[in-house]
Amino acid sequence: MFIPDLNKICEVTLTAKSLEEVLLGGGVKRPLLRIDQTTTLEGKLRPEFTQTMWVDAPGQGLQAKN
Repeated sequence: MFIPDLNKICEVTLTAKSLEEVLLGGGVKRPLLRIDQTTTLEGKLRPEFTQTMWVDAPGQGLQAKN
């Protein structure tokens, strides 16, 4: 993936974890798939681009945190 902040092409790895009950706005809880993202450049991990996302069954991202 091209990362403009670095002006470089980086390798991004997405790792699907498990379904988790996630609290959304309005106090609603939904089972969402947790996906962890890691980014490396020239073989070195770039932790500032690490994030966790939660997606629903069709793949729509509903929540993320860095």
